[in-house]
Amino acid sequence: MHPTNRLAAAALLPLLFSCVASDPTPVRASADDPAWAEANADMHERLAQKALDDGRLDDAATNAREALRIAADRKSAALVLARVQLLSGHPDDAERTCLELLDHDETCVEAWLLRGEALTAQKRFSAANESYRSATEQGSIQGTFAQATQNALDGEGSRALAALDAAGVRSSSDPAVLKDAAAHWLATGDRSTARELLTSAAELDHDDRALARLLERDAALDGGPLPEGGAVDDRLTRAAASLRRGDSASAAALYGALAQELQSDAGVRIALGEALLRGGDWAGAESSFRAATKLDATASAAWLGIARAQLAAKRPGEAVTTLTTALRDLPDRVAMRGMLVAAALAAGDVTLATAEAERVRESAPGSALDMRCRAALAEAAGQGAP
Repeated sequence: MHPTNRLAAAALLPLLFSCVASDPTPVRASADDPAWAEANADMHERLAQKALDDGRLDDAATNAREALRIAADRKSAALVLARVQLLSGHPDDAERTCLELLDHDETCVEAWLLRGEALTAQKRFSAANESYRSATEQGSIQGTFAQATQNALDGEGSRALAALDAAGVRSSSDPAVLKDAAAHWLATGDRSTARELLTSAAELDHDDRALARLLERDAALDGGPLPEGGAVDDRLTRAAASLRRGDSASAAALYGALAQELQSDAGVRIALGEALLRGGDWAGAESSFRAATKLDATASAAWLGIARAQLAAKRPGEAVTTLTTALRDLPDRVAMRGMLVAAALAAGDVTLATAEAERVRESAPGSALDMRCRAALAEAAGQGAP
């Protein structure tokens, strides 16, 4: 060693020995250290979210579980794990994870919403609606819309609108909220309110061309000029306007071409079925509605369309079979039960009609559907409505 280096080393020795003497225990992190545990849980939580964002579901689940092992109340980790379980086809596991999180924090809106998704995936629609209602009670507009969507799927559009009105969506300053609300009002046939909502949204977001197109489409449906372009939206508008104006043949031709082009779109198949049904082509309508159920087995409109086509073709027994089969997987769809009342009466099965009318009354007492079912039973019995 060079003499200069030996002198430097000798000068450092007393300092090194003093450091060791003052703290002889090596400095290292401990799992028993709360700060270390929190930092480690934070790290795994971040890694879980990054893996989920990247589509690496196994890595996301592993890191989320490790974060939860360190601290069971880690909200973000639990939400990531539940989302992974849902995406992996295990909605029952996702529901349990959400419930465990809600045990720690019953005000967690995200957990209520995700639990609603998990329950919907299990076809437990009433329970899903309750979960969405819990999210709404925590002030979640997403919960309100999810609840409204469930009501609409059940054929209870008026209840959907009541939920949205109770949440004050008409006075929202968020264009996205106004657009989503407009879709619900439009679905119930209240185009005037839908137009008002869309106009308000356009005033808040002048650069949104989609809004402008929606308003143009509304004008076309209201008897205004039809778009002449070849874009899908233009053709959909022409088809919808033709159907609205009573030209079912033109609507069927347009929707038929679009169905060949948009082969994974259940909505187009349902619209085609409606056009064919109005044009008197019962077999073609039934075929199109059936194709829609293959694309979306939860689409009430498709199952109802099949039953309507069968009833129009004087085959009420088949309509009863269609609806009872669909209701095995979709037991909470009130509108289908209402249609089953009509089909059972047409088939002469008053016992079944009475039982289904009672189920409608239990699910939606005093609703328009309930009153129609009661009136139909009373007419079949040859007496006034109760």
